[in-house]
Amino acid sequence: MDRGIRINALIPGTTDTALVRRVAHMEDVPDVVWKAAADIWARSHVPMKRMATPEEIASFALALASDEFPYMTGAQMVIDGGKTTRDG
Repeated sequence: MDRGIRINALIPGTTDTALVRRVAHMEDVPDVVWKAAADIWARSHVPMKRMATPEEIASFALALASDEFPYMTGAQMVIDGGKTTRDG
């Protein structure tokens, strides 16, 4: 029975957040050092050569939740700059 509920999964790739910085054990380094290390990592792991920004992930989530995609449900949407294309 249709109740107007849509369920989709948003699967973000590595995103430049405090959590990622903490997991990398770089929460106490200066921002310029973090940026340099993150850029080096991204160039060798992500086809788009950078991490996502939190704003990019949020924009995608808002788009999925909007009325712009009324027929989309049950989808798994990966937003990772192409990283999964290199892993498989």
